[in-house]
Amino acid sequence: MTDAHNDNYSIIPFNELAQVLLLREDAGWTLPRHHGDDPEEINAAMYDQLGLTTTVLSCVYDRYQDEEREEQHRVYALENLSPSMPFPINARLVGRVELANLSLAVGDHRGVLETWFAEADGAVATCA
Repeated sequence: MTDAHNDNYSIIPFNELAQVLLLREDAGWTLPRHHGDDPEEINAAMYDQLGLTTTVLSCVYDRYQDEEREEQHRVYALENLSPSMPFPINARLVGRVELANLSLAVGDHRGVLETWFAEADGAVATCA
Protein backbone atom coordinates (compact mmCIF):
# COMPACT_ATOMS: atom_id res chain seq x y z
CA MET A 1 0.00 0.00 0.00
CA THR A 2 1.33 3.45 -0.90
CA ASP A 3 2.11 5.51 2.19
CA ALA A 4 3.57 9.01 2.54
CA HIS A 5 5.92 7.67 5.25
CA ASN A 6 7.60 5.35 2.77
CA ASP A 7 10.72 6.76 1.15
CA ASN A 8 11.89 3.87 -1.00
CA TYR A 9 14.28 3.62 -3.92
CA SER A 10 15.08 1.28 -6.80
CA ILE A 11 18.29 0.02 -8.35
CA ILE A 12 17.64 -0.28 -12.08
CA PRO A 13 20.53 -1.93 -13.96
CA PHE A 14 21.65 -1.35 -17.54
CA ASN A 15 24.35 -2.81 -19.77
CA GLU A 16 24.29 -6.34 -18.35
CA LEU A 17 24.41 -5.12 -14.72
CA ALA A 18 27.50 -2.97 -15.30
CA GLN A 19 25.66 0.32 -14.69
CA VAL A 20 22.66 1.63 -12.76
CA LEU A 21 20.36 4.59 -13.35
CA LEU A 22 20.78 7.63 -11.09
CA LEU A 23 18.81 10.87 -11.13
CA ARG A 24 20.14 14.36 -10.40
CA GLU A 25 18.49 16.27 -7.54
CA ASP A 26 19.54 19.47 -5.80
CA ALA A 27 21.19 17.45 -3.01
CA GLY A 28 23.12 15.19 -5.42
CA TRP A 29 22.59 11.99 -7.39
CA THR A 30 19.93 9.55 -6.24
CA LEU A 31 18.35 6.26 -7.10
CA PRO A 32 14.81 6.58 -8.50
CA ARG A 33 12.44 7.19 -5.59
CA HIS A 34 8.95 5.84 -4.94
CA HIS A 35 6.59 5.36 -2.02
CA GLY A 36 5.50 1.82 -2.82
CA ASP A 37 6.52 -1.36 -1.07
CA ASP A 38 4.45 -3.75 -3.16
CA PRO A 39 6.09 -5.04 -6.38
CA GLU A 40 3.15 -3.97 -8.54
CA GLU A 41 3.26 -0.45 -7.08
CA ILE A 42 7.03 -0.19 -7.55
CA ASN A 43 6.89 -1.42 -11.15
CA ALA A 44 4.03 1.01 -11.90
CA ALA A 45 5.97 3.90 -10.34
CA MET A 46 9.06 3.18 -12.45
CA TYR A 47 6.91 3.04 -15.58
CA ASP A 48 5.09 6.28 -14.69
CA GLN A 49 8.27 8.16 -13.74
CA LEU A 50 10.76 6.79 -16.26
CA GLY A 51 8.85 4.87 -18.90
CA LEU A 52 10.70 1.69 -17.88
CA THR A 53 9.15 -1.74 -17.62
CA THR A 54 10.66 -3.46 -14.59
CA THR A 55 10.26 -6.47 -12.33
CA VAL A 56 11.07 -6.27 -8.63
CA LEU A 57 13.63 -8.94 -7.73
CA SER A 58 14.34 -8.31 -4.06
CA CYS A 59 14.74 -5.79 -1.27
CA VAL A 60 18.48 -5.21 -0.81
CA TYR A 61 18.43 -2.62 1.99
CA ASP A 62 16.09 -1.71 4.84
CA ARG A 63 17.24 1.17 7.04
CA TYR A 64 14.37 0.71 9.54
CA GLN A 65 13.96 -2.93 10.37
CA ASP A 66 11.92 -2.60 13.54
CA GLU A 67 8.15 -2.83 13.82
CA GLU A 68 7.79 0.37 15.88
CA ARG A 69 8.65 2.78 13.05
CA GLU A 70 5.96 4.01 10.71
CA GLU A 71 8.35 5.21 8.00
CA GLN A 72 10.32 3.08 5.57
CA HIS A 73 13.56 3.52 3.70
CA ARG A 74 14.15 0.52 1.51
CA VAL A 75 16.11 -0.08 -1.66
CA TYR A 76 14.79 -2.65 -4.12
CA ALA A 77 16.73 -4.36 -6.90
CA LEU A 78 14.78 -4.44 -10.14
CA GLU A 79 15.16 -6.26 -13.42
CA ASN A 80 15.10 -3.81 -16.30
CA LEU A 81 12.91 -5.09 -19.13
CA SER A 82 13.32 -1.99 -21.33
CA PRO A 83 17.08 -1.25 -21.47
CA SER A 84 16.91 0.88 -24.61
CA MET A 85 14.41 3.50 -23.43
CA PRO A 86 15.55 7.15 -23.49
CA PHE A 87 16.33 8.71 -20.13
CA PRO A 88 14.99 11.86 -18.53
CA ILE A 89 17.31 14.86 -18.89
CA ASN A 90 18.35 14.58 -15.21
CA ALA A 91 19.42 10.91 -15.51
CA ARG A 92 22.70 9.14 -16.11
CA LEU A 93 24.11 5.64 -16.01
CA VAL A 94 26.78 5.02 -13.40
CA GLY A 95 29.17 2.13 -12.98
CA ARG A 96 31.17 1.04 -9.96
CA VAL A 97 34.15 3.27 -10.83
CA GLU A 98 32.07 6.44 -11.40
CA LEU A 99 30.15 5.86 -8.17
CA ALA A 100 33.22 6.60 -6.06
CA ASN A 101 33.38 10.19 -7.35
CA LEU A 102 29.70 11.14 -7.22
CA SER A 103 27.97 13.23 -4.60
CA LEU A 104 24.96 11.18 -3.51
CA ALA A 105 21.81 12.72 -2.07
CA VAL A 106 21.45 9.75 0.31
CA GLY A 107 24.82 8.80 1.76
CA ASP A 108 23.69 5.29 2.78
CA HIS A 109 23.17 4.44 -0.88
CA ARG A 110 26.89 4.40 -1.64
CA GLY A 111 27.38 1.26 0.44
CA VAL A 112 24.16 -0.25 -0.88
CA LEU A 113 25.31 0.29 -4.47
CA GLU A 114 28.84 -0.96 -3.77
CA THR A 115 27.37 -4.16 -2.33
CA TRP A 116 24.94 -4.47 -5.24
CA PHE A 117 27.74 -4.12 -7.80
CA ALA A 118 29.78 -6.74 -5.91
CA GLU A 119 26.82 -9.15 -5.92
CA ALA A 120 25.60 -8.38 -9.46
CA ASP A 121 27.14 -11.56 -10.76
CA GLY A 122 23.95 -13.41 -9.79
CA ALA A 123 23.83 -13.57 -6.01
CA VAL A 124 20.50 -12.42 -4.59
CA ALA A 125 20.53 -10.22 -1.51
CA THR A 126 17.70 -9.66 0.94
CA CYS A 127 16.82 -6.66 3.07
CA ALA A 128 19.71 -6.01 5.39
